[in-house]
Amino acid sequence: MPTLKDIARECGCDMSTVSRALQDSPRVKEVTKEKVRKAAEKLGYKPNVVARALARGKSQVVALLVPSLESASEHLPAKFISQYLLDYDYDLNICQYHESKELIKRQLNRIEQGSADAVIIIGSEISMSTFDDLLPGVKIPYLFLDRHSPGLKSPTITSANLRASLTLSEKVLADVDGIVHFFTRENSVTKKRLEGLMENIGSLPCTDFKQDLDSFCRDNKIKKLGILASVQESVAKFLEMNNETVKDLELHVGVYDHWHGSTEGFESVYVAIQDWKQVSAKAVESVMALINRRSLSSEFEEVPFLEILTLK
Repeated sequence: MPTLKDIARECGCDMSTVSRALQDSPRVKEVTKEKVRKAAEKLGYKPNVVARALARGKSQVVALLVPSLESASEHLPAKFISQYLLDYDYDLNICQYHESKELIKRQLNRIEQGSADAVIIIGSEISMSTFDDLLPGVKIPYLFLDRHSPGLKSPTITSANLRASLTLSEKVLADVDGIVHFFTRENSVTKKRLEGLMENIGSLPCTDFKQDLDSFCRDNKIKKLGILASVQESVAKFLEMNNETVKDLELHVGVYDHWHGSTEGFESVYVAIQDWKQVSAKAVESVMALINRRSLSSEFEEVPFLEILTLK
């Protein structure tokens, strides 16, 4: 494999000049750079990317810590962040932690050792307490995407979940005489979604999915039931478990991000679509500012939801 010494011999320059020319240093004249590039191309020289990164003190990589790539809130940010980083000559290293505390620790340790210059974190229901424990000792720049930990006071880019919940719940509530919701988790996203629902609910009967649905509907004489959940899959499982109770009810449902398949069996279906392109663009802009030690325009930034789709 050709070396810098071989290139220097080929083009008649010293090795330091060859090294600076290949790094596009302003200290080297353009005519010399071109001569070095042609010699390198002729010899089939391949630069040592790792060594070059070590010399610069930067890896040109951003890590994305994500529980999996199954949902839209995971694979869409991964896709868009990877694309937007290219504008900064950066690559994305996707690290799936599969809800494992030990895996999160290992990945953060490798990132701190130089495998990435910063980390973007998509937290899950289970993992947020782990990040609360581990991140105070982390020395590299990091920010949260959507779900975040208020106690850490870290940079966060999130969707405007309260505003989306106000709009989504208003649509569902317009045609029902009772509501079942799935916003029982103690995290930043579901808290905002529950807050939006409660602001609109008024005196309408309301319960969460853990309560006995048959008693709830019977006691409140409910014929038109509204269901609000973060994902369609939760609604499907709930209806399967309560198939006898719901078979004579008129069903109106609101979920977030996507709806797969048929809307048969529902009177109305609404989907709040998050703007993952804009969320990802803001995340990349912020993480590059952190890498370059620039102050952020805002430590906490909300991106409006893209739209509320009426599927039926």
